[in-house]
Amino acid sequence: MIAQAARFERVEWIYDGLNGKIIPWTKANGGTSDDPSVLVFVVGHDGKVIEKAPDGESHQPRAFAQFLKRHADAWERTHPRMKVPFLPAEITAVGEGAARTVTCRALEDAKAEKAPAAVYVGRKGLAADDAKAKAEAAACRKFEKESLSSAEAARAAEGWALVVLDRSDPDQAILAKSLGVESAPTVVLVVPGETKPVLLEKTISGGGLALQFKKYGTTKGK
Repeated sequence: MIAQAARFERVEWIYDGLNGKIIPWTKANGGTSDDPSVLVFVVGHDGKVIEKAPDGESHQPRAFAQFLKRHADAWERTHPRMKVPFLPAEITAVGEGAARTVTCRALEDAKAEKAPAAVYVGRKGLAADDAKAKAEAAACRKFEKESLSSAEAARAAEGWALVVLDRSDPDQAILAKSLGVESAPTVVLVVPGETKPVLLEKTISGGGLALQFKKYGTTKGK
């Protein structure tokens, strides 16, 4: 549930009494009681309510997570945050502690096909994050809005295996570290013929990213 909630800009309203503004607003948008209770509404940028969570679901973690996921997925389908189409990694983890290893199917397939791959290491903001983690998540949102929203970079990335890792996930953080990445946002290129992953500058622009895709994108089969 925490992971799904992190996909939203969250606003908490505290009950302000029967003569306050909250109860009338909730009743105007699907609420049915004058009594204070936990109600959850998904609201669009225009301030209009998209849907109220069904009564009782906000107290049931699994059902509430599914409600949030449905709305977040629907929003991202019509409002992609970044144009370079990085996809969530499908990973496999084995072992415990320092011996734990993590592999990514898309990267393994790209290696077998001698095809170039690019990994975007980002971070989702979680409620329990400390100040450093929150700053990192904010930097990732900025990078995604700017550099990864470049149409030029998206065109140049055609033919690449594109994977996104989330450093807030422990296993994905292990995989990122194995690529030499210990902070986000970072884009790393895994290119046939290169002895080690190519880490790009954290401040790289969309145009600069496009140049790197073009530079290393002709290596398939080498």
